[in-house]
Amino acid sequence: GNYSGQVQATFAIVRAIISGATIAPIPDQTWTGSPIEPSVTVTLGGVTLVRGTDYTVAYSGNTAVGTATVTVTGIGNYSGQVQTTFAIVRARVPLTVTATAADKVYDGTRTATVTLASADIAAGDQVTLSYGQALFDTKHVGTAKTVTVSGITISGPDAGKYELQNTTATATAAVRPAPLTITVEDQTKLYKKTFVFTGSEFGAVGLVTGESV
Repeated sequence: GNYSGQVQATFAIVRAIISGATIAPIPDQTWTGSPIEPSVTVTLGGVTLVRGTDYTVAYSGNTAVGTATVTVTGIGNYSGQVQTTFAIVRARVPLTVTATAADKVYDGTRTATVTLASADIAAGDQVTLSYGQALFDTKHVGTAKTVTVSGITISGPDAGKYELQNTTATATAAVRPAPLTITVEDQTKLYKKTFVFTGSEFGAVGLVTGESV
């Protein structure tokens, strides 16, 4: 064409600033007695960066229960820093619940009453033990009968410190005979006449509803 020769220019490629990167949320970490250093996922502009190539990671406050800080520092093609935090929580104490059942008088049902307890609850901790249902193996009278407890749960201000180990438990208790009083109505018969009982002369006090003798 009408021109010849060359011309040159230069431009600088600067490192990307990592301070705008996103660090994926770090879930709560359980205290183990050693420094806690969870892995991190760092993205910038839709690209997942590579640890050791694009950034380094430093941890602080990660040697005890509380809040720890993660500092990501850009290297290579990246510069600057970005931080996030994560929680270090106490390891939950295993909690096993036991049940003690109360004896009862026969009432025609399998319903039982139990008291729950646990030797794992620390003194001063407020933990409530509850259950959904407690049933004797049968409704009938007997000693050392098995009681099955189900639906065990824990609640209260300090329940989060514990990990429930069982939702069922068993115990033994007795079902005692219910008091029963037989009544008889006075009857009159004529001399040398035979009196015939019809059954209506007798009554019973203390029978469970729906039962008869």
